[in-house]
Amino acid sequence: MSDFKWYFPKSIAEANEFLKIDGIIPHAGGTFLIRTGMKNIDGLVDLKNLHLDYIKDNGDLLEIGAMATFSDVAEFFNGKNSEHILSKSLGNAATTPLRNRITIGGSIFSFPNWSDLVGPLLALDATVKIQTDSEATEIPVENYIGNQKDFRNKLIMGIMIPLREWNSHYYRATRTKTDHCAFNLTILWRTDGDILNDIRIVVVGNQKRYARLTDLENALRGMEIEKISPENIAKNTDVQFADKKLGSGEYLKEIFAVELERGIEEIIKTSS
Repeated sequence: MSDFKWYFPKSIAEANEFLKIDGIIPHAGGTFLIRTGMKNIDGLVDLKNLHLDYIKDNGDLLEIGAMATFSDVAEFFNGKNSEHILSKSLGNAATTPLRNRITIGGSIFSFPNWSDLVGPLLALDATVKIQTDSEATEIPVENYIGNQKDFRNKLIMGIMIPLREWNSHYYRATRTKTDHCAFNLTILWRTDGDILNDIRIVVVGNQKRYARLTDLENALRGMEIEKISPENIAKNTDVQFADKKLGSGEYLKEIFAVELERGIEEIIKTSS
């Protein structure tokens, strides 16, 4: 530990050079270190001088800097649209002190199984903006979290979210309000008259870590809303869970089915 190093880059390029060193990782809010400790970490790259705590509305896209906190993002959407999925998910994640520390980039980088960020980002078709040696590039969130080892030495600059209007439903399965969730469920939808025009359904915390339920989405997309049966959908959707503190895998599967049914019922109620 006596050789432990701190790096304080003043530019993105300098930060990326430090991250190429084995055992060196970025430091943002520090909550990742609370959970994992310092094992196998030889140094930290402090990102506070890189001005990555911005939120920019670019017209068709919203760009959120990697150093923006959960509280920053939740408050931004509360002022514009409290029904936005990120307002619902991040505004209820963890505790207030932790929401003030957890950063967008750090949460993507570490992606804990109880993440309140990744599910909404997958449903929103968000991309991760990373810095390569020569330029910034954007990668779909699913590609980033599915191939994290390929990007461990690349700095996350932020995320890009297409600005589209969605209705939203969000559920966290927890023992208490501030507990880590055993799983969470994101549902986004748009209607056109009595037709379900588009829908996105993502669960995080299942046995496979996360899943976007594309088969169910495809079955529902374009349906007449009055013909949708929430009970049958929940009964015929198979998502597996491991045992957790909240309960057994079978118990969590039952909770998921109930909440999926409630989410679909909300689509019907808000469209009537």
